[in-house]
Amino acid sequence: MTHFLMATVFTLFGAGCVMLVLFGLPGGWLLLGTAVAVELLDHHVSGVPHVTFGWGWLLAVGVVLALGEFAEFLGGATGAKAGGASGRGVFGSLLGGFIGAVVGTLVFAVPLVSTLAGALIGAGVGAAVGEFTRPGMTVRRSIKPISGAIIGRLLGTMLKLPFTILAWLALSVLAYLR
Repeated sequence: MTHFLMATVFTLFGAGCVMLVLFGLPGGWLLLGTAVAVELLDHHVSGVPHVTFGWGWLLAVGVVLALGEFAEFLGGATGAKAGGASGRGVFGSLLGGFIGAVVGTLVFAVPLVSTLAGALIGAGVGAAVGEFTRPGMTVRRSIKPISGAIIGRLLGTMLKLPFTILAWLALSVLAYLR
């Protein structure tokens, strides 16, 4: 019964981690970190050598989450480029999105929303800075690349979601099976 209860708690916690990804937070990595902690503490909790997930599975989940990060990165860059951003605008969008997420989380203390809002605003500001360093750029011509950067960042975050869901499902099934 204890095993079932612990697996259920882990699964529900994992569902919360998946939801964090929707707000631009690192829910997948929090899920993996928790699974690693469970794996390390298994022996102390059960009193016998026990494996909940297995290090091979944890490594595989780490690879899946890394692929999700790469998909998010590509989504943001592709959105900016599709909006007509130059290389400077794409780079500014990616850098601004990262900085905006950090600043949004630390400065605007609105739980959950501030990280995603900061990332979107940062992507737009970064793309604007990148575009306005180009000679001859006007405000009117920069609207489409900036919009593309913001939409691309949002879509990039959504692209990461299936990878996190896959990681959550795999770890949840393993928690019940072992």
